[in-house]
Amino acid sequence: MTKAVCRRFLSGARLGLAAFSLCDVALGLLGCSQQQPDPGSVRFLVRSTPAPDDVVLSPLRDARVTALELRDARTDDLLARSRFDPPADNGMGATMLPSLDLGLIHVSSSRDLRMLALGAAGQQLLGVALARDVAWQFGETKDVYLELRRPLFFFGGSPKLVAPVAPSDPIFAPSRRLYEPLRDETKLRVVDPNSVQPLLSIYDRWLDPFQLSPGVTSAPPVSAAAGTYDGQSLLIGNLAGKLHVVDTLRLEDQVSFDLPDYMTNPVQGIVVDPLDRTAIILQYPRSAPAVGRAGLIGFVRNLPGLRSRVSKDGELLIASIDSTAQAPIGQPLAAAYTPDGMVEVVFGKPPLQPGEPDCSVLGGGEPSVLRRYNPKTGEQISQRTLPYTTSIAYTLIGEQVLVQPCAAVSGATRFGRVVVARQSGEKILSAPGVLAVSAIRSSIIGVGRDDSADVPTLAAQAKIFILESGAEKWSSSGFDLPSWLVPYRITLSSDGKPYVSSIDISFAPTDVSGYSLAVTPDRARALSLLRVQHKVRGLFLTYLGSTNQYRCYIDWSGYSYHVALVNLQSGAREQDYIVGFQNQDCASRVYDNANNLIGTCLPACDPADSKPYLRGFQEGYVPSAASVLFGR
Repeated sequence: MTKAVCRRFLSGARLGLAAFSLCDVALGLLGCSQQQPDPGSVRFLVRSTPAPDDVVLSPLRDARVTALELRDARTDDLLARSRFDPPADNGMGATMLPSLDLGLIHVSSSRDLRMLALGAAGQQLLGVALARDVAWQFGETKDVYLELRRPLFFFGGSPKLVAPVAPSDPIFAPSRRLYEPLRDETKLRVVDPNSVQPLLSIYDRWLDPFQLSPGVTSAPPVSAAAGTYDGQSLLIGNLAGKLHVVDTLRLEDQVSFDLPDYMTNPVQGIVVDPLDRTAIILQYPRSAPAVGRAGLIGFVRNLPGLRSRVSKDGELLIASIDSTAQAPIGQPLAAAYTPDGMVEVVFGKPPLQPGEPDCSVLGGGEPSVLRRYNPKTGEQISQRTLPYTTSIAYTLIGEQVLVQPCAAVSGATRFGRVVVARQSGEKILSAPGVLAVSAIRSSIIGVGRDDSADVPTLAAQAKIFILESGAEKWSSSGFDLPSWLVPYRITLSSDGKPYVSSIDISFAPTDVSGYSLAVTPDRARALSLLRVQHKVRGLFLTYLGSTNQYRCYIDWSGYSYHVALVNLQSGAREQDYIVGFQNQDCASRVYDNANNLIGTCLPACDPADSKPYLRGFQEGYVPSAASVLFGR
C-alpha cells in the first residue's frame, strides 16, 4: 500500500570527509508533522567531484544550476522538485547548501531514483545521479547515496590515416586549421555538451602510454567505449588489447586487463547491460577472412566485481566466431540487450569501406545474421538471417530497432531504412546515410543525409531523424556541412616555357554517413561521428596554350571525417571538428579545341606520377567510440 508522507528537503555540505575524500552534500528528508507513529526519515547523500576539479565537473558548484529534481528512473515520473542556489565558499574550505523544500513524496515499492541538476529554467541538464532499488518502510531511518555526475561525451580515434607518399609541399594538403587541436587520435577525448569550451582538454586521457622517442609520448588509440547506466564508470577498449574501467568521478583509470587475440581482432564495440551487471565486447578485423576466425565476442559476466576490483577480468568468457566456405559469416558488428536480458548480435561486413556508401559495395550485397546469446553462459540460443544490417537497439518499451542502410524504401530517392518492430507490426522508415541509431527511452534518433538524388553537382545536407514513441514518421531537421577546399598545383606549358600555377578548388559534400551516435539523457544534444564524401565529376578549367585553347577536366572524390555536436531541439550544428581527410580517387583529362583527348592535365592527379600527392593523400584519423554518460 502506498503511503504519502509530508517531507522537508534539507541540505548541508562540507569538503573532504575522510570516509570518502569527496565533496559530500547531505540532503535530508525529515518529517514535517507531529503525527504518531514517527514516520522516520530518509537522507540522500550526494557524492560529487572533489576539489580542485569540482568547479569544472561538480554540478553543485555550477552557477548555472537553478533546480534539483527527483524522478522515478524507470517511468520518468516527477517525484519532487526544488529551486536550488549554488553555494558560495565561506573562505574556510566548506560550503553550506540552503534548505530545499520538495513537498510531498509518495513512498511505495522499490524504485530506481534519478536526481537531476537543471539550469536555464529547467531546460538544461547539468548533472545526473542514479540510485537503484531504493525502498524504505514507514518509520525507517535510512541513508540513500547518489553519485552526481555531469553528462559528458567521450570519443577516441582509430585508425590513423597515413599517406602512402607524404607530400613535401604543404600546398597539397587540405587546411590543417580545421583539425589541428584534435590531431592526436591516441587520446580519449572529453566533450562537455553544455560548455562554451569546445573540449575539456584537461581530461583527455592517455591509456597505456609509451615513449615513442625521447621526449615524445604516445599511446594506442581508443577504439571502443561505453558508459555504465549509473554513470560511475566508463569501459574503454584500445588497440593495445586492454579493457579499462575509468572512474568518472575523477576521470582516472581504475582497473584494466588484457583482451585475447587483439592483434588480429581488435576491440570494435562495447555494450553495457541496462542493469550494469554484464557487458559485451565485440572484436573483429576490418577485413574478414573468407575462412577462419572472423571475430570474437567477449561476455563480461561479473561487471560489478570488475568495477570493485573483486574480479580481475569480470569473469570474461570468449566465444570465437568462425567462418567456413560452407557457412560464411561476417564480423560481430553490433549488439544489444533484449528486454528479457538476453543479447542479440548482428554479423555482417563492417561499413565505411572505401568507395561506400555505394550499396553494391556496402555489405557486398550479402545478408546479415542475427544471433541470440545468453550473456551469463555465452550459449547461442537462436539464429536468423536479415538484410544487410549495421546496428541494433531496443527502446524502453521493448521495440527492436534495426538499421539497414542498403535496403530500398518505397518513395525514397536513396537507399537506407530503419525497421521498428512494434506490436502492431513492423514500421519501416526511410533513413538514407544512417548506419547507427540511439534509443533514448521510447524515442529513436539517427543522423544521416537528406533524401535527394546522388548528383555530384548538388551539395548534400546532413539530416537529424527523430521518431517519437508511437509516431508514424520521422520529425527531422537538416544542417549544412563545410566544403573541402583542396589546393591543386598545376604544371603546364606556355610558349614552350614551363611554369607552375596553383588553384584552390572547393568541393561541396555530396554524401553523408552517420556511423556512430551518442545522445544526452535529456535528448538535447548528440555527438555524431560522420563520414562526408566530397565528389566532383567533369570539373573543367580552360587555359590558352601556345597554339590552342585547352580544356582540363577533373574527376575527384574523397572523404572528411567529422566529430559533430548537434542541437537536437534546433537542428543546429553547434560544434564541428574535422579530424581526418582521405582522398579516394583522382583523375584528369585534357581536350584540345577540336575536342580531341590528348592526355592528362594534372600530373599530381595522375596515378603514373612519381609523387601522387592528391591521389591517395590521407591525413588525420577516423574518429570512433562515441559514448555519453547517462545517455539512455
